[in-house]
Amino acid sequence: MNDNLTQKQATLLIVMFIIGSSMLMVMGMEAKRDIWIAIITGMIASAIIMLIYIRLLTALPGRDFYETIQYFLGKGGSKIIIFLFTWFSFDLCAIVLRNYSQFVITVGLKETPMVVVMCVMIAVCALAVYYGIETIGRWNEVFVYFVIGFILISVLLVSGNMDINNLLPVFDNGLKPILKGAFGVITFPFIETVVFLLAFPAFSKGVSVEKVFLKGLLFGGVIIIITSVSDILVLGSSVAEGMYYPTYSSFSTIHLGDFIYRLEAIAAIVFIVSVFIKLTILLYGACKGAAHLFNVKDFKFIIIPISILVINFSKFSFNDNMLIYQQWIMKVWPYYGSFFEVVVPFIAYILVEVRIKSMKTKRNI
Repeated sequence: MNDNLTQKQATLLIVMFIIGSSMLMVMGMEAKRDIWIAIITGMIASAIIMLIYIRLLTALPGRDFYETIQYFLGKGGSKIIIFLFTWFSFDLCAIVLRNYSQFVITVGLKETPMVVVMCVMIAVCALAVYYGIETIGRWNEVFVYFVIGFILISVLLVSGNMDINNLLPVFDNGLKPILKGAFGVITFPFIETVVFLLAFPAFSKGVSVEKVFLKGLLFGGVIIIITSVSDILVLGSSVAEGMYYPTYSSFSTIHLGDFIYRLEAIAAIVFIVSVFIKLTILLYGACKGAAHLFNVKDFKFIIIPISILVINFSKFSFNDNMLIYQQWIMKVWPYYGSFFEVVVPFIAYILVEVRIKSMKTKRNI
């Protein structure tokens, strides 16, 4: 199995990962009508944090993250770091799976047991993981343009329902809500991309990891701004804040004559495609990380066990209580997630830099 990714494929994976479930649950709503400012602020802060991820992937040229972290931190230290990232990838996979399943049941299959929806999606993701990251990258390279194209066309079609007054006045609620919104959007979805440390292979010399992450953040962030601002313009901040899936509700208002209407069915398909890529990357990262921790040579051996664990963890974490789930995502996740997205990578970064400096000093003696 070939695990090579081109720069374009890697960048587009970042873009689709960022779009993913963030189109279902709009973060940064604390900023209300200033959400666009919060997202831009979040993008700038996320770019700085991503420099840590980039350094961890490029500290040892021609090697992947697993080899790099073990080289500099040894087996013991690297196992701890990789375990934390693996748990985060697994946990986030379960959360996204729960969000996706709740969405499908809410908008379409109301009588279908949630576990059935989970099993179908995770089975497709597991198959994609089995064929490897290159296959995922090639598949995504085709469908990402369809997803982005649909979003842009839908925003244009819904523009007749927009009210610019929903974004005015700017800074009406002060700076604090904007900062809270920015913090939320940083942790979800921008620096959830930390899982690509586990998922990305060793890149060839012709690939710029900096461009992969930063371009992916830019393009993905722009799409998030477009969808979020569109939601506020159409629904208003108060209405959008009270909805589980504001973008889906916004697109459902499209109605042009007797031939363009009820586009929410297509929107649902687009959202499912986006979430599929995010789930697949998360499952891939969890499987690769677990394989490294347990010294399993072929990670495909543990895809099915990890997939079953994801389903069970996703199903029983919140006891089918959507309200508790939403409150946890909005109020707890930003702080919980930031530990794995910022604190752990920063500690790994410091340890790697100290080790590099120590090795250079020894060479000069």
